[in-house]
Amino acid sequence: MRQGLSLKYVMGGGIGLMIGAILVVCVQILSTYTGHGVDYIGSYIMEEEALYFSERYEKDPLTPLPKTAFFTGVIGKQSLPENVRLLLESPPTRVVGTVQIFEDTPEAPFAVYLQMQPLDDGKVLYLFETLRDEDREEVPRLSEEYFEKKIRGLIAVGLSVPLTALLVIVGLVWLIINPLHRLTRWSTAQGNPGANPGLRPNFSYRELNILASSLADSVQRVKAASLREERLLRYSSHELRTPLAIAKANLQLLALNGELSPPLQRLQRSVQNMQNITETLLWMSKEHSAAPARETVDIRLMLGELMEDHEYLAGSRNLKLMITAQETLYLLPAQACRIIFGNLLRNVLQYADEGYIEIVCTPQQLSVINRVGVLRSGDDSADFGYGLGLELVQQLCERLGWQVHLHEEGHCFTAVIIFAPY
Repeated sequence: MRQGLSLKYVMGGGIGLMIGAILVVCVQILSTYTGHGVDYIGSYIMEEEALYFSERYEKDPLTPLPKTAFFTGVIGKQSLPENVRLLLESPPTRVVGTVQIFEDTPEAPFAVYLQMQPLDDGKVLYLFETLRDEDREEVPRLSEEYFEKKIRGLIAVGLSVPLTALLVIVGLVWLIINPLHRLTRWSTAQGNPGANPGLRPNFSYRELNILASSLADSVQRVKAASLREERLLRYSSHELRTPLAIAKANLQLLALNGELSPPLQRLQRSVQNMQNITETLLWMSKEHSAAPARETVDIRLMLGELMEDHEYLAGSRNLKLMITAQETLYLLPAQACRIIFGNLLRNVLQYADEGYIEIVCTPQQLSVINRVGVLRSGDDSADFGYGLGLELVQQLCERLGWQVHLHEEGHCFTAVIIFAPY
């Protein structure tokens, strides 16, 4: 299975493309306006040089004329070269500051930059710079049409840069979000019972393929573990049914001779309780099985029987039990209630040598409050309510749609089961 591209390369390439486009636009703008900037700098230098010479000439008429590698100075129009002198008979092509620029004329197939500075004796200083054709660049005439064209160009550039960036960003988002949507749809479909994690889609990016492979492996492991657990519960329940049926049948035979003795009655309830647990575990192992039917439950009678069944845990310890029920009969799933109440009661009796145990039942909830006076030696109060018993209670309540709240404050332990319709 192909690994595809890497997201970091796709993102890097897209961002690089966007940066490259911006750089091209910036270079184009610089190349357009750099020539004008050079013209303004040159005109400023020539103007400053002319003013400086005028000040010195006023003090000393013998001041040497300016002559640099860039421009030459002469006094009087007649001192100009003939080709430059002829240019003064026509208007300049452009004017930058106080410098007149002549170009693209039949008399001068080259550009001439001319600065005129009046002197105090009435003469005129001419500073001129001549550029050969091969040394100069074509510069458009600074007319209204030229400026309108440049403004339109700037507007086009100003709109094209963010538009290009937006298109690149939208393209990158689509290239990434579309595969992520496919991955989301595929991963969501794995919750269906008939989904096959091995048949995963191929993505264009290596990271998404790695993520999909890891997710598929995890789903397969979870499904395999769930299947093993379901089989274990089913097989265990199936194997327990035979000995439970034998024990129940023999107890029924003994009951034909008369009422069973208290020990045999407790044994009969234990067998029935084991049978209920077996059926409940089978129900919990099936994901879409119907909830157990509700029936009328005598809560006082059930709690009394459970207390009698677990009195061996209390032994000779000084434990007081108080049961408070607003009503005697409740509409609840009997088997599930017996398992839940029995595990809570066993946890209560298991962790204290003396104390006060209160069970309060209302139509909305069951509360088990254990005010422990002395903990059993070798036991830690922090262990209260933990273990397989309470774990079974939590899973069973979750399956029924009930809520379980455990609270510990000092030596007072509270477990609250909130009933809810299911």
